[in-house]
Amino acid sequence: MPLLWNPKQAPVLNALDAVTRGWFPRKAQGHWIFGLPKSGTTVFAAALSEVTSSSALLDTPLLWGTAIKPLNESEMKALVAAHPVTFAPTLWKEPNATFYPEAAMAASQANRHILLVRGPLQNIRSHMDRLGLKGDATSVDLAALHPNHRPAFLALADDPPALTLARRWRDTHNKACWNTPEVQVHTYESFMANPEAVLQATAQHLGLPVLHQPVRALAKQQQPPGANRNVRPEAFFGDAMCQEIERLTADAFQHITSTGA
Repeated sequence: MPLLWNPKQAPVLNALDAVTRGWFPRKAQGHWIFGLPKSGTTVFAAALSEVTSSSALLDTPLLWGTAIKPLNESEMKALVAAHPVTFAPTLWKEPNATFYPEAAMAASQANRHILLVRGPLQNIRSHMDRLGLKGDATSVDLAALHPNHRPAFLALADDPPALTLARRWRDTHNKACWNTPEVQVHTYESFMANPEAVLQATAQHLGLPVLHQPVRALAKQQQPPGANRNVRPEAFFGDAMCQEIERLTADAFQHITSTGA
């Protein structure tokens, strides 16, 4: 199997899970790379995989759609146990797990994990850009979204999507488990400014060796670039919407970034 496992390989992984279920000898010991969608977790996990020569699970359809009905600890443990090959890698990256981190962490014997935080304005801009939504959109056409993206808006399709995502950003980062010794917090901005230092600190926290430079992972476009990736948030959302996003997320942003790099 390749070092990086992605959703395109899910059918093969599911088949291997089926034939190894019940006797696969290795206990799940994955380190979670938590982070909201469009927080940069794909490039972060790929770079960490390259630096430490560790295998990584980069998203899994097994957890898609679970943001609206988060898995509890027993459900998460059962899912991991039923898919021993899928969850065999050293690093686990799936944004949906960020909505129920306590249950996700309980499913692994590893006791060290990472949260990557991206500033709310850029995170929400990138997310909406990925979905093809305008910054000043007042509602969401659920039928036009991929099923994995619908849960964020199911009960709030008639609300401005920027504010729906801002509230989700706030609530997700207000979880007490982020402020514990088990979880090391880094910002996407600090990672991009000094990737080697952040990856070295991450590897040390997880107990992984630093063996290489993150050359290939950082040179590759890990996700499709949005059409507005170089547009300033003020131009994308408008000043009034930017101010409302900042009002909703300011306290959570200050708290979560004060615990990390």
